[in-house]
Amino acid sequence: ESGVPTFRGAGETWRNRRFDELATAKMFADDPRLVWDWYLYRRQTIAGCEPNAAHHALVERAKRTPNMTLVTQNVDGLHERAGHPDVIRLHGSIWGNRCMGCETWRDASGETVYEGLPLSPCCHVLERPAVVWFGESISRQVRMKPFRRLAKADALLVVGTSGTVQPAALFWQVAMEMSIPVINVNPEPSAVQPTIDLRGPATQILPKILI
Repeated sequence: ESGVPTFRGAGETWRNRRFDELATAKMFADDPRLVWDWYLYRRQTIAGCEPNAAHHALVERAKRTPNMTLVTQNVDGLHERAGHPDVIRLHGSIWGNRCMGCETWRDASGETVYEGLPLSPCCHVLERPAVVWFGESISRQVRMKPFRRLAKADALLVVGTSGTVQPAALFWQVAMEMSIPVINVNPEPSAVQPTIDLRGPATQILPKILI
């Protein structure tokens, strides 16, 4: 709803490549320039987008609920730009670079053009986007943090997800097993089987239920 492309539509490609082909370690190893060009294009696009009413509603709720946890599968950084104080990014951030030598993460906010391939300041080797690609595992530390928070939760709010991508798909299932109410906000049907199902855009629903 902020205008960020998903690249998940039927037949959607970039330079005749599918997103699930571009977002892989194999493609990066074969053609790092192509992959970096795609991520720089995405950074340029996202830089022109703004947090929407749903992002801001979550921020306002967090101000009144200090122990609120926000877990996102998005890598666009819009939650942070909206001012949310506590974001767990399951799939990393498009605005970060990671050293291919020592795995050090570097903030690359505002970097939307590279004339050459970016080299890390620590090891002076190639950097890659600091995101989790297809076929890669989320670190145990990041993966387990939401579940520890969920064990203490009063409710789980699920917004705009298919409910099929792991490990996020487990959140609502675990919550239901623990008798934690699950509120699902989505304009379309999904795999989530909630306690309360609110069908519609997040920009319309979240301000009504959170603020």
